[in-house]
Amino acid sequence: MNTKALVKLIAIALAVLFAIAAVDKLEHYPKFSLQLQSFPVDLSVLSSHAWFIPVTELILAVLLLLPFTRLKGLFASLFLLGLYTLYLVCMLETRFHSICNCGEPFQSLSLKMHIALTLAAVFVTGVGVVLSGQLVEEPLPKLGAPQIVKPYYEHIDTSLVNSRN
Repeated sequence: MNTKALVKLIAIALAVLFAIAAVDKLEHYPKFSLQLQSFPVDLSVLSSHAWFIPVTELILAVLLLLPFTRLKGLFASLFLLGLYTLYLVCMLETRFHSICNCGEPFQSLSLKMHIALTLAAVFVTGVGVVLSGQLVEEPLPKLGAPQIVKPYYEHIDTSLVNSRN
């Protein structure tokens, strides 16, 4: 499998993951919002604007599917998955266990399995970012010595000045 196809596969898998999670959060919005409000760490901004998370996930899914925004989507996915991993670790540390709102296939997983799965997704996303960097078709131009504009007087015919009669 070539690099471009692998990056595309990673992006599609992440887009499907984010879309499933976002749709599930929107379908069960009251439960999701209540879950954020009852989290022991103060997430008051996210609790009052819980809709922001699934909307962000949907936008991210679209960014990942469009070829010209894929790299930005991969970077944003890496950031969001990293934040989600920290959220899960906080849940583990505070002994706050709640039902997952990330889609039907993942609701039966334990918290430790969620963390392992999310770390695997972070790793795969990082691989996608690195491989996308190798796909840049036009490298940046090399900056050499600065071009100095020749002064206008170098083009003046000075043969008459230098000749002696």
